[in-house]
Amino acid sequence: MFCNEDEAAALTGKTDPIDAAHAIHQHCKNVALTLGKKGSIIMHGGEAFPIEGVEVEAVDTTGAGDMYAAGVLYGITNGLSWQQAGHLGSHAAANVVAQLGARLPQALRNGN
Repeated sequence: MFCNEDEAAALTGKTDPIDAAHAIHQHCKNVALTLGKKGSIIMHGGEAFPIEGVEVEAVDTTGAGDMYAAGVLYGITNGLSWQQAGHLGSHAAANVVAQLGARLPQALRNGN
């Protein structure tokens, strides 16, 4: 399940993102809870993996959540660990918020 911290709080009634992620993880095998520029929390197998954010000057947040989800899903379906997939998602989202519009002008390569 992918959600942001506001959605997680509304769903669980918990304001602490870690508590909300744990509550959701009781019902979902995998949880990716985004925290904006603070990064994200991935829950898998009962473990929480904190993923740091990537510093960029945000121009437009359109598509950030979708790009994060795409990076995580690409990572886990291509043999990355959950933590590595989270990092990929964070970098992908950072690239999209640093520009106007949700479509990247070129493919991401080597963390760029």
